[in-house]
Formats: sequence, structure tokens, C-alpha cells
Amino acid sequence: MAKNPKIHTVTCKYVHGTDGDGSTSATTALADSGKIPKGAGILRATVLTHTAIAGSGGGLELYAEGTDASGSVKIATYAAAATDAIGDAVPGAVTGGVITEESDFAIKMVTAVATAGDLTFVVEYIMGN
Repeated sequence: MAKNPKIHTVTCKYVHGTDGDGSTSATTALADSGKIPKGAGILRATVLTHTAIAGSGGGLELYAEGTDASGSVKIATYAAAATDAIGDAVPGAVTGGVITEESDFAIKMVTAVATAGDLTFVVEYIMGN
């Protein structure tokens, strides 16, 4: 670990009209996605609601998706209630550890697909080297 590790942020966005309904069985890549570098350690992941997500049942999960299966890391889980009101800014339950390869972001719906939604995710991570 470096003597002065830095905290960085990256954003990605889920827009129903662009990214579709999502899936309960596979991740859906987000068209508006920043990159998260290899070796990043996830600190926090906050969702900002612009348009309430609807129809998503048990909520959704945010993933960092690399180019192969070993690069898929679940970062955070959000309950449906966390994204049901415009202006919500809610931290997710962070589950991800270290990112194994440079990755884009993807989502997975927990129990039902979405019928609406416009969400921005702000992911904070630390780089030690």
C-alpha cells in the first residue's frame, strides 16, 4: 500500500430508455459507463435517483464487468425502496472487493425487470499504488 493512497470516483448511469428492462438472470451492460481500473478497492457506491425505478421488485445489483468472467465483481446491492423517489441519494450495501481487471459497469435486477428508471451510480474507490 502506498504511503498516500488516493480516493477516486467514477460514475455510471442506468437509463431505462437506453439500457432496457435489465435481467434477473444475467448482467446488463450500461451504455453510459465510466471505467474502473484494475486493483481498485471499492469503498462506497451511492445511487442518485433522477426518475424512480419501477417494477424492479427486490431492487438491483451493480457489477464491475471485465472482459472475461473472472473480471465480474458484484459491487453493491440496492433495495427497491432505495430508488423509489426522485432525489434519493442512498448508499448501497457494498459487497465488492478488489477489481481484478479494468472494467465497465453493469446491473442485474434482483426479482423482476424494471419498467422505468434513471439512476446515476457514484462509486468511490482507493488505489494504493
